[in-house]
Amino acid sequence: MSLSTKSRSEVITGLTSMVSRKHLRSERGFTMIEMLVSISILSVVMAAMFAFLWGASKYWQSGQDVADVTENARLGLNRMTRELKQGSVVNLADEINNKVVFTVNFGDGDGDETVTYGFTPGTGGDEGFVWRTSSAGSQPVTLVNNVDAAKFVFYGNDYRCDADNNGLVYLGKV
Repeated sequence: MSLSTKSRSEVITGLTSMVSRKHLRSERGFTMIEMLVSISILSVVMAAMFAFLWGASKYWQSGQDVADVTENARLGLNRMTRELKQGSVVNLADEINNKVVFTVNFGDGDGDETVTYGFTPGTGGDEGFVWRTSSAGSQPVTLVNNVDAAKFVFYGNDYRCDADNNGLVYLGKV
């Protein structure tokens, strides 16, 4: 077949197939073993990164839990301190039953209110908690969770709760 008798598309197809075969012979690819080794190495690296990120995530979460407990304890103790400072009479400070009862007038027009703070120790793996009740509300409200121990101590009856100025007015270990 001469060049003139061949169709133009046959010439182009023939040239393309010659170029493709020649190009493929000169190209070098990855063998199956090389691909398996690289995938294995990549898998090990990814597993190590996943383990690191998983550990970091757990560590961060435990830090968040500690921060939440600390913040809740601070808020609860600040509320208790503020209300005790406003109190006019401490009715009962019971170290045995871990509670303190006092009378306070919050200036909201409702008159005197009796407020009770107490501690309920944990039982059977449960954590203890500090609670508050008021004559204005019937149900106890949990102020601070995860409390190991608490002790309410009242020194003196001069309404300062620290008669000898030694700073021993405290809610124990929170």
